Amino acid sequence: MRRTVCLLAIALAAMALGISVTQLSSATFIAKSANTATIKATADWAPPVVSLVDPGSIVQGAVTISAAASDDRSGVANVLIEYAVADSNNWVSMCAADTTAPYSCPWNTGAVGDGFYDLRATATDVAGYTAISDIITTRVVNTANVILTSPGSNLRGIVPLQAKIYNAPASTPFSIEVKRSASSTWSTITGCTTSTSTTLNCSWNTLGLTDFYDLRVIATVGTTTYTDVAADIQVDNTPPTVAIASPASPLSGVVTLASTSADADAGVAKVQYAYAPNGTSSWTAACLATNVPYSCSFNTVALSDGTYSFRAISTDAAGNDSVASIVNNIVVNNTVASVSVVNPGSLVSGIVTVNVNANSSNGVSSVRLQRAVTGTSTYTDICSDSTSPYACTWDTKTVIDGNYDLRAVMTQVNGAVLTSAVVTTEVNNSPLRGVDVQTVNGGATSGKLQSADKINLTFGRQIDPATISAGWNGTAKTVTARIKDGLLVGGSSKADQFSVDSVNLGSVSLNGDFVKKSKNVALASTMTITTQLVNGVNRSVITITLNATPVSSDVPVAAAAAAAMSWSPSSSVKDLNGATCSTAIVTESGSLDKDF
Repeated sequence: MRRTVCLLAIALAAMALGISVTQLSSATFIAKSANTATIKATADWAPPVVSLVDPGSIVQGAVTISAAASDDRSGVANVLIEYAVADSNNWVSMCAADTTAPYSCPWNTGAVGDGFYDLRATATDVAGYTAISDIITTRVVNTANVILTSPGSNLRGIVPLQAKIYNAPASTPFSIEVKRSASSTWSTITGCTTSTSTTLNCSWNTLGLTDFYDLRVIATVGTTTYTDVAADIQVDNTPPTVAIASPASPLSGVVTLASTSADADAGVAKVQYAYAPNGTSSWTAACLATNVPYSCSFNTVALSDGTYSFRAISTDAAGNDSVASIVNNIVVNNTVASVSVVNPGSLVSGIVTVNVNANSSNGVSSVRLQRAVTGTSTYTDICSDSTSPYACTWDTKTVIDGNYDLRAVMTQVNGAVLTSAVVTTEVNNSPLRGVDVQTVNGGATSGKLQSADKINLTFGRQIDPATISAGWNGTAKTVTARIKDGLLVGGSSKADQFSVDSVNLGSVSLNGDFVKKSKNVALASTMTITTQLVNGVNRSVITITLNATPVSSDVPVAAAAAAAMSWSPSSSVKDLNGATCSTAIVTESGSLDKDF
């Protein structure tokens, strides 16, 4: 009791002196001064950090699985290492939680069946917070078996192959075979047979081939035949097509380099633009485009004024490339003025900020932003700005809905006037429209379709859920999500489409490669609706949660690249007042990221 009174007195004294008193923990510090007092340390509020050491793709017999963990506040109390049959989520402790670093567990893989296993480590700190490591997948092989090392998903030319045989009698022969995916006839690849080693390294000559193929390693031990198959591998030895659009000479400031490129097989991976002084072959990279429409921004200020050639090199996912016809005699002149309007987006509403890029070696006096109904030449000033960065606030509610051309008129200090190129945008202030599309990665790998991944479709107003699906009141509803290869919907193989069967949500162009060529994948999912309050307006958010992961033969090995999705809403959707939803395309907001 006396100690409690003393501590209370100390706390009151600290408050009287203006000393901040924070949440207390059990850690103490004894001040060595004339007036000794016990001061409590700030509590641990952060979880520990934990990672698992990769034991390798293949494990056999008795192995040690190790983890690293740290906590810079209360310290690590223990680390528990677990295993589960791959993708089962049925976790089993490998050993008792380890309380002393280095953290590890012995694992007798002979006690489990051969196959793929997920491994993870869970760290708990002294304050009770926990953290779980990323999952590592390994394969247990303790009985006779053959394993084919994955050659990749898009192949060309001479392909190195590797396979191994495990736990078989010495001199057991094994081979690597190939067939077209649509065929049932296997043939041994020349040079891909051995009986003198447990590791087989050989090459597959794919030159001249363009199709889907299956590879397998095969061996017979006793009366049992063992195989390991890599199915639906895209072999593509055909280069993409590419044609560069000639930049409008003269160039100055930041310009857009553009081309058209296509590849019917593996798909276009990138288009690299380059420049060289006219009449030379000294090419220098300008900018890189990795998504349709394969255009990118290039700042010509870094170039000396003069005449240049430009080219585009398109590379497909298999590594084939082709060079577009070179465009010559493009003048770069950065001593002249330049002005351009930054496109505010394909669809605008309410009050928007429109930015203008303007520069002049003579100095900029002012910039006026103007608008005109598309198809007319009558321009009206929106505002004027004399200070960089140049921008205007445009209240789109002062004009009727429709398409508008925007341009900037720059007046230079010497009195010269320069007018920018036109950008076009649609004004749509209807009470209901789509405003955003986003995904949430709930699975283990970003950029791949997996169970627990989500896609959120946001409307600008609160909607009537019964117009999404007849009789729906907004409670969790079982639906079927469908992901189609872009070729099935008239687009690129790297621009797949997401939709939901039998509901009025329209479709989402993922602008990425999530399913293999010509695949149409259906996944059991759950649809829910929530309401968000944004700037005083209730918005409905439809969330589709995937309840299943596609089979591996339906999806590419590699994760989809970062891209911006575009959503085409359905006009069947209505708000609570019966207003119909706009079908204007909605582009994913924010910076480029990997979806799902």
